[in-house]
Amino acid sequence: MKKGFTLIEILVALFITMIAISIGYFTYIKIMEGSLFQSSISSSQISTLSGTSLLQYDISMAGYGLPLGPTVNFTESTNSTASNYNYNTLPASAYNIGQNSQTSPQSSYLVIRSATADINSASQKFAVAYYNPNSNDWDIDYNIGSSASNFSPSDNDYCIVMDSNKTLLNNPSGGFYFNFATLYSTINTLNLNQSQIYLIYGLNPTQVPRMPFNRVDYFLSQNGLPSYCDPDTYELYRSVVSQNNGANIAVPILDCVRAFFVEANVNNTWYPDTSNLDPSTINSQTQLIKVFILKQSSKYSNSAITTNNIIVGDKDVGTLFNFQPNSTDSHYEWKSIEMTIKPINIGQSQ
Repeated sequence: MKKGFTLIEILVALFITMIAISIGYFTYIKIMEGSLFQSSISSSQISTLSGTSLLQYDISMAGYGLPLGPTVNFTESTNSTASNYNYNTLPASAYNIGQNSQTSPQSSYLVIRSATADINSASQKFAVAYYNPNSNDWDIDYNIGSSASNFSPSDNDYCIVMDSNKTLLNNPSGGFYFNFATLYSTINTLNLNQSQIYLIYGLNPTQVPRMPFNRVDYFLSQNGLPSYCDPDTYELYRSVVSQNNGANIAVPILDCVRAFFVEANVNNTWYPDTSNLDPSTINSQTQLIKVFILKQSSKYSNSAITTNNIIVGDKDVGTLFNFQPNSTDSHYEWKSIEMTIKPINIGQSQ
């Protein structure tokens, strides 16, 4: 006679099975949480590399194609905050550093002026005009460098022209900009100095320039902060000033930023704010620019993972921020970023 399992034995077996399943389930959840946590770190690292590379490029190119004179009139940003850093005549500084009091801690507001500050199909282009004594006329060499940086004779890009002293050339109507196709076809009618070489910088493919340069601003704001960010963090925005109407066209380049500081070494002194420096000093005496960023580098973890203080700054500029993670901050990974950048078009590097 076959003997089956008793009800007690079946219940015990089910209980053991449920324990095993439960252990397996929670082990799986822990593995998935760890995987997602590491995945969020990797994604953050990629985003950080992209955003900081763009910031580093903009700073290194500060002053590229920036004219020093004459005293032409122009208008920069119409934004209430950005307009605090406006110039309305030349010379203008290649960059400004101000203070953003809307963040805690107070962060930097960075302005950069260069031909390449607005990344578009025209701003990458460059050409040289020179007098050719053999043909007794003016030539424009527009095949310089890569194909992306070359004009063509039919391009209707808006551009500026300046001599080797960085003095703007006015168009026949007295304005500071040219249409490249028109310039190419009429350059021999202009009253140019035959001993000079003229540099041509593209600014915009379609918009009539309101400024003889392009401009981009960097600042922190909580507008558009993703839900996965620590609630005390900000978005780092890259904001191009429109040549059309002066509006600031802002795009976030780094998520979950806790602190953003910019310091400039001008004539061997570090400045967190350049508002008291004139454009000539900034453009001729800048040696280095340092950027310090503290940002969240992972999504929220159920357990505390960061409890130690993080010091933002270095031996040159001192302590800019002593970050003490609170009960919420401690559930995120944090990354401190420091960049030292030597602008190649201004100061002692030009």
